[in-house]
Amino acid sequence: MHFRYDDIIAQISGRPTWWFNGVPRYGAFDPAMVGSFEIALVHTECRECRTRYDVAIGSQPPSFASLRDVISFENRLNVGDPPFACAEMGARCSGGYCMTSLEIRVLEFWTKDGRISNAWRRDADWERPLIHANWDSDAQDDEGIWGRILDSERIDEWSQARRDGDFGTMVAILKEFDCERPLEVAHMIDVERRYQLLRDKTSAIRNDRFGEN
Repeated sequence: MHFRYDDIIAQISGRPTWWFNGVPRYGAFDPAMVGSFEIALVHTECRECRTRYDVAIGSQPPSFASLRDVISFENRLNVGDPPFACAEMGARCSGGYCMTSLEIRVLEFWTKDGRISNAWRRDADWERPLIHANWDSDAQDDEGIWGRILDSERIDEWSQARRDGDFGTMVAILKEFDCERPLEVAHMIDVERRYQLLRDKTSAIRNDRFGEN
């Protein structure tokens, strides 16, 4: 859940044009205002009142995975809760601020060009519909490659490979399901596995030494 900024919103006549970490922004979207190597401007909606917000998001802790890898695998960016501002936007909303946002579409996608100037470059190839693009229709959410694997006969093999850190098998399955970035996605998933193992080991050491979880 984000902080409220109703005191700021009330002092400005126009509506915010975009948001970052729940903070209203009033100028044109500029990726240079958000510190990261990749930035997506995502069209989202509140689950309860359907207020629309254009939200900027960069790579997220703890793994800071590439946004391209996350989209390639899940067709979402895990934007999180909407801004705590539905009432200020004119909606009747009792609890949408603590529900995860509906992710409709990537409006703009920007990356650093990797050259000496390190300038921002817009990449339209990643500006696409996301998981909840068909929310208003009878169509199911498009959960991307992960959803297709989950509903397939390969799910048990995938789950075992993920637990074991079997990189080759994960890459092979991702390629079978036409993942755009199979090597990068497999690496992202293995980093998540290793991070969880580290957390579990740290927790066990802490519990052993101090008797706490």
